[in-house]
Amino acid sequence: MSRLLDALKRAEEARDRARGIVRPASENRPAAPPPAPPPVRGRSPHPFLALGLAGAIFAATLSAWHAQPWRAPAKGKIDAMPLKLERELKMKNGPAAAPADQGTRRP
Repeated sequence: MSRLLDALKRAEEARDRARGIVRPASENRPAAPPPAPPPVRGRSPHPFLALGLAGAIFAATLSAWHAQPWRAPAKGKIDAMPLKLERELKMKNGPAAAPADQGTRRP
């Protein structure tokens, strides 16, 4: 990060010199503080910790399944008699209906 700050500072000073702006030494910005030390890394968890966690989750799931297994609901039987369709349309002759012998007939 300090390399980036130094490069930006040099670029700004070069730009100022190209424009003709001269800054006295007292006006220059103070040097950037030293970079913070990298954070201290603790011990990383053991690689088999993930396998142990996965095994524990699997065991808990398996025990819960055996305690209360999910089963599909039983299919109920439906009486199909009221659902059958009639093949012919039977119309009642009303009082104003024409006599049955008039009209077109089926071939």
